[in-house]
Amino acid sequence: MLDQFTIATKGGVVLWTKEYAEISGNPVDSLIQNVLIQSTRTESTKYHSGAYSLQWTFANELNVMFVAVYQKILQLPYLDDLLLLAKRHFVARFAEEIKALVDPECTAFPTFDGFDEEFERVWRAVEERDERERKDKQGVPRKFEDTKKFQSTAKGAKLELEELAQANEMAIGRKQKMRTWNERNGVKDAGNAEETKKGKKGKKKKENRVWEGKATKESMKALDFSGGGSESDNSRSASALVDERSKGRRTKDGIYDVAEVAERSDGFQLLDAEQDEDSGRGIFGIFKNLTSGRVLTEDILSKPMARMREHLANKNVAADIADEICQTVARELVGVRVGGLQNIRKLIEQSMETSLTRILTPVSSTDIIRDIEHVNQAGRPYTIAFVGVNGVGKSTNLSKVCYWLLQNNKRVLIAACDTFRSGAVEQLRVHVRNLRALSENQDVEIFERGYGKDSAAIARDAIASGTANGFDVVLIDTAGRMQDNEPLMRALSKLVSVNKPDKIMFVGEALVGNEAVDQLQKFNQAMRDFSGQSRPRQIDGIILTKFDTIDDRVGAALSMTYITGQPIVFVGTGQTYTDLRRMNVAQVIRALLRPRISKGKKGLKKKVVDPFSRKEWYDLRAPTVFETRVAGKTLVNRSQGTKNAVDFLKGRVFEASLGDLNHDEEQAFRKFRLRIDEVAGRHCLTSFHSMSITTDKLRSLVKKWQTLIEATVTATTTDGYRLRLFVLAFTQRHAGQLRSTTYAQTSQVRAIREKMVAVVESEVQSSTLREVIQKFIPESMGREIEKACHHIFPLQNVLIRKCKVTKAPRVDAQKLLESHGSLEDAGTKIKGEFKEPEVQAEV
Repeated sequence: MLDQFTIATKGGVVLWTKEYAEISGNPVDSLIQNVLIQSTRTESTKYHSGAYSLQWTFANELNVMFVAVYQKILQLPYLDDLLLLAKRHFVARFAEEIKALVDPECTAFPTFDGFDEEFERVWRAVEERDERERKDKQGVPRKFEDTKKFQSTAKGAKLELEELAQANEMAIGRKQKMRTWNERNGVKDAGNAEETKKGKKGKKKKENRVWEGKATKESMKALDFSGGGSESDNSRSASALVDERSKGRRTKDGIYDVAEVAERSDGFQLLDAEQDEDSGRGIFGIFKNLTSGRVLTEDILSKPMARMREHLANKNVAADIADEICQTVARELVGVRVGGLQNIRKLIEQSMETSLTRILTPVSSTDIIRDIEHVNQAGRPYTIAFVGVNGVGKSTNLSKVCYWLLQNNKRVLIAACDTFRSGAVEQLRVHVRNLRALSENQDVEIFERGYGKDSAAIARDAIASGTANGFDVVLIDTAGRMQDNEPLMRALSKLVSVNKPDKIMFVGEALVGNEAVDQLQKFNQAMRDFSGQSRPRQIDGIILTKFDTIDDRVGAALSMTYITGQPIVFVGTGQTYTDLRRMNVAQVIRALLRPRISKGKKGLKKKVVDPFSRKEWYDLRAPTVFETRVAGKTLVNRSQGTKNAVDFLKGRVFEASLGDLNHDEEQAFRKFRLRIDEVAGRHCLTSFHSMSITTDKLRSLVKKWQTLIEATVTATTTDGYRLRLFVLAFTQRHAGQLRSTTYAQTSQVRAIREKMVAVVESEVQSSTLREVIQKFIPESMGREIEKACHHIFPLQNVLIRKCKVTKAPRVDAQKLLESHGSLEDAGTKIKGEFKEPEVQAEV
């Protein structure tokens, strides 16, 4: 049910309004103030204010907006059509009256009361049409191809890959040569140097064997960087962590401020306006074909906006955000008349620049020093919590922020709340030692309670200690966590709810694209859902790391700011403590809009060839022992000349989850690898290669107070396959046992291992390979081992954790076809003489 429909000018003058229910508050005023004026989220056409949802559209030619207000809990799918039809009827009827409003000689305000009956007719017609469509759809279930679950299947993956091939969205990875540890540190071969020094080769002493999982004294000493060196060595290593060239500057007030990101010119350059217009290249080159002196329409702007959307995606902007930004710019330009002296390219470029500036410009204060002084006046420290996913550099950038605060004469306490990652506390200790050696202000300490403790309690105690000891700032280092890990996200929400930090900094990588959207949305969603508060805290600022590795692909900054509406406070550009920068909005916008310039030879245009034009798709068919027959797709270069595509397909190995092969998520922990042995038409016939279980499953089984027993078995099946199997078993309690531990004695472990080997050898040697695979799925071998070993010691979770084929007989095409059953569309006879298709130069 619609509660209110309002028509107003962009300046805020209400032209016509209709209320169907009593409205609490002013949701339209909230929309104008929080979205259309201040917020960066103007690209969306939906807004929530209290118990209401608002949806709107614009008539740009008259500077009029149309707003529909309804209850948040309702779903009104016909609102888009209602807004569009209401706009058409209102503009067609009152266009002259609206234009007269901007006339300086206009003294009387026109009335629009005659629109009431017309709007009622439009609304009723839209509702009736929606109801008819809904009735037509009743009883007709949604197709499986239209669901999200279809995208996770093999066929869905194939369609997605085909779409990627048609759109030519390929990412070319850059390979980087890595030096060895000795090459980086300039260490020569100690053995050769010693032999040269002695002048003769002595008798080589036998070295002790190093068992897997154990370390020698020499290796531990070589990897020990915790200290022990002289003070001069420590000072030299600490001084290497500060780059004098990247230091910030002090303001007139004596505040140390970090430098801004320097605009790079080695990877890209900005074209001059004349050069861009003459060449016709770049993202706006397509506007050259447009004719000035016309009214811009959606059809005219569709092709340029598609080009712009692709350009933003290449700059690492998330696909959904790039699409919404382009739609917003197009909506603003629809209905605008381009004069004879105006340049359409410049008009669209200016509109895009205005939209990007509105998104990236901070709407909240980024002056942390002023906020710290304001909070310190209340007698408590200013707290900053650093959150993010694994491996983005939270601890490193926390130390950079700490160095910046020490330069401003602040007393800093670092709370080591990462009690999950091994070495996290030691890493912060090293940072504290280095910061004390580098700064004249040595008022930095670490507050830690070791590992395995409650991070929220450690942060609470750290803040209390900082308050009692007069610290100005408390920096809270949290554990890295993936956005889908619910237990860790609950722990983070608890830390935020209990300690209420003044600033929640999200640390993210500048290398991510669409992943940034998922990370930020789920971090905010988790802090809302698990906080248990009426007004939960969310991310207040962003630190963008690894900014020096992306050239002009700065789209992650736009994606993160767009999602949260919060500013990017700092940018990380290196590994030293001074590699902390402030982001320059103008430079980021220039980097987003400028085209990339190839570094090829001057005057030569590189020929663009779609690599997918010379490839073919083949089906990966699994044996009949699995329910899913077509397990996926694979690409191969088309046969041409002496190169046969079949030769490149044979021997390929691919991995698939048993949950996908048998449509059972409970079996997803077991992974099968299948090898292509033969090709029939467009079908790749596969056979068993190996089997294993996931790391998560293994870790979930290993617990304390029990004995882990492993065995390795090599056996040959009746059809000639030699298999190597790795068996895993755990002890469990006896019936009526009171002792908490279930440790088996060494003699019992040996006896159990002998039974395990005997049972597995018997099962494998009496079965074919197909029968062995069928025993893996219900884990029948594990149950047989439990029965055989029950009189020795009770066992649990007995399973074959890994199996691989060490020797296979010669491939028999007839037996392989029998294992796959009938093949649909295995191939059709070609009429006439076969002619090799030509390779297309472009697609």
